[in-house]
Amino acid sequence: MNKILARGGIEFLAVLLGLSGSLWIDGVSKNNAQRKEFYQDLIAINNELIDDLSVVSKKIKYNENKLTEIREFLTIFEKSKIGEEALDTIAIFKEPLGNRSFFGKKSAYLSSKSAGNFNRTSNLKIVHSLTRLYDQTYVRMDANNKYMDDITLRDDHWTWYLSNSTRGYIYNIDEALNAINSSKFYNWVIKNEFMFNYFIDLMKETKKEMIETQKQLSEELNTKLKKIDE
Repeated sequence: MNKILARGGIEFLAVLLGLSGSLWIDGVSKNNAQRKEFYQDLIAINNELIDDLSVVSKKIKYNENKLTEIREFLTIFEKSKIGEEALDTIAIFKEPLGNRSFFGKKSAYLSSKSAGNFNRTSNLKIVHSLTRLYDQTYVRMDANNKYMDDITLRDDHWTWYLSNSTRGYIYNIDEALNAINSSKFYNWVIKNEFMFNYFIDLMKETKKEMIETQKQLSEELNTKLKKIDE
């Protein structure tokens, strides 16, 4: 009887150990799969960040050119009245205002975050850096894009600026020139000079953080690849 109980106990222990071992293997496999998924997410985020760096550089250049045009207009305006013939020589009137805003890509980051991969790896330095970039810096950039639009488009002064790119369609050119030479239009341009200057500085700060984060992200991915090779 004792032999039977002892054998039964050994068999139970073997089953228990086998079950525990199986659960441990499953846990390891799950962790490895989650870690692999996380690094695949980092690759996707890195690719989007590289694209964003290219875009923000172009936006900074565009806005710097526009700021130069605005200051050129102010210099001319402060010296003499602007006539119809001058409109062809002032750069700010040669083309309408294009897309000056920068909206960074967030799909890869948000996808990884919603999948829980950032919560599982919250102790990593790169996770903190990415969270700060996307949840704070990018959000601030988006808010300032909207604020810039509000300043620029809150009244009708911008219509005179835009209309001069197609002034051949303006019925009353005198009305347009009176608007352009008015103190209201001048004050609106002054306001935009301030906003463009602020906007450029903000973009440069954003770009600096993007470069630092992308460098850190590349180092994290390179370290992971070396471990895989080993």
